[in-house]
Amino acid sequence: MKQSHSLHTCDRILKAVCRGLILLVTFGVIESHAYDEQSIKHLSHTNMCQECDLTNADLRNRDFRFADLRRANLQFANLSGAKFYWANLYRADLTGANLLEADLSGANLYGAKIVSAEATRAIFRGADLRHIDFRRTNLNGADFSPFDVLWYWVTQVSGANFLEANLHKANLTDLDLRDASLQPIQIDGSIICRTITVQGERNRNC
Repeated sequence: MKQSHSLHTCDRILKAVCRGLILLVTFGVIESHAYDEQSIKHLSHTNMCQECDLTNADLRNRDFRFADLRRANLQFANLSGAKFYWANLYRADLTGANLLEADLSGANLYGAKIVSAEATRAIFRGADLRHIDFRRTNLNGADFSPFDVLWYWVTQVSGANFLEANLHKANLTDLDLRDASLQPIQIDGSIICRTITVQGERNRNC
């Protein structure tokens, strides 16, 4: 009988400990993924926010032209419709971000992470995408064509990682993909014109 009572007591203690751990982990995760309000204010006032925490921030339709966001943490941020013309997002982390119809024309995204993100119809015209990580990102209808306002600026993708990304209907005009990581089948449904791949130049949509 004593043994049965002891086992019942241990069971109750274990359940209580488990509930406590679940609450701790849950609230810990939520707190650790909350953006810094001061960072939002600083960005709004100065257009600069290097290495700041903007995780989960709602920045829809905001104007960040020429903003300095080097190494900023924008994980899971809502950036749909935002304007990042010529912004500096060098090595910024946009993992899981919503970039639906965001405009990043001419932006510096060298070494940035846009992993498992939503970037349908996002615009990357003339952007520096060297060594960017686009793995598993939805780039359906995204525009990677050259920036041709005032001058002709080709989008750079050397060393970019497109593995498992959705490039259906993406505009890959004038891209040099020879040094990018992707499977040939990934661009079967893309817009191809003067696009250079390891198989040579392809012009089916010119």
